[in-house]
Amino acid sequence: MLDERKERCITYILEGLTYTAIADLISCSRQSIYEWLKNDDFAAELNRRRQEIVVSGNNMILNKLSKYVDGVDAIALDSESDKSRFDALTYMIDRVLGRTTTKVETTTPVDKENVGTDALNALMDKSDNK
Repeated sequence: MLDERKERCITYILEGLTYTAIADLISCSRQSIYEWLKNDDFAAELNRRRQEIVVSGNNMILNKLSKYVDGVDAIALDSESDKSRFDALTYMIDRVLGRTTTKVETTTPVDKENVGTDALNALMDKSDNK
């Protein structure tokens, strides 16, 4: 069980105040705050309250998700800016299919010393046609 100063300290940490400002507000030293952060009960309460904020934020976003998707959809389809349309469309596709990469992964090792003559000839033909 945490005392009132530690509870207030956690509230101030979650509000983003500096440890110096918190120490002044609750009449303790910054070193005390650092020591409290090492305490299992204090750290557990801080983490519990952080998680509570995350869950609350996620619920707020989920409640308006259809509006957000409609907004991105409107930008993707109706924006006058090609870049905005492209970015919105890319975002929507990436959310569903995942981000594409330019890296090609092979499942079989390549023998760099014995490259087939067909591959070399194809490369030479390409460079000759430029």
